[in-house]
Amino acid sequence: MALKEFDLPKTDFEWQLNSQHPLIGDEFTNMLKLYQRVQETSEALKEKWTQKNSENKLMRRKHLEIINENAKYVASHKKTVMEIEALLSETQNCKKKSIEVKALIQQQKDELAMKKEREQLQFIFRSISHKDPELAYTFTLKINDNGDYEVTSCDPPLECMPLLEQKVRETNNFSAFLANIRKAFLQL
Repeated sequence: MALKEFDLPKTDFEWQLNSQHPLIGDEFTNMLKLYQRVQETSEALKEKWTQKNSENKLMRRKHLEIINENAKYVASHKKTVMEIEALLSETQNCKKKSIEVKALIQQQKDELAMKKEREQLQFIFRSISHKDPELAYTFTLKINDNGDYEVTSCDPPLECMPLLEQKVRETNNFSAFLANIRKAFLQL
């Protein structure tokens, strides 16, 4: 038997108006109640789903904020670590340079050799010229008959040597004399 198509009312009020409808009975009333429960449940589920969806969106936003904060934190710490590594590298370079300078000073002390030649002392300075650190700058010194310091040779010649000789004779400060000659060689 084929079912007839009917225009079914959509609200309870319409059902009450159409109480004379041929399908009305206990089964239909039960079906109608079931339909209303489904509608109510459906609405409740829709509200819960909408609320959960909003909560999930909020949680996703918070999660993204936390991820962004963590990324910033990691980036700032990476920068800090890189700065610390750079400082450590710079410190190590300074230590290496310090060791190199100490070695150079010791080398200069060793190279400031005094050679005695026929009652004279020859002083050899190296590491004066940046272009050729091995180039030797020398002067020879003796004590004359009067007991004064006298420079007998200087290579390369220094114009200020007579003034330096006069000063060492007056002060008898030999280490200052050597330092001043080195300074004069450096100024060439």
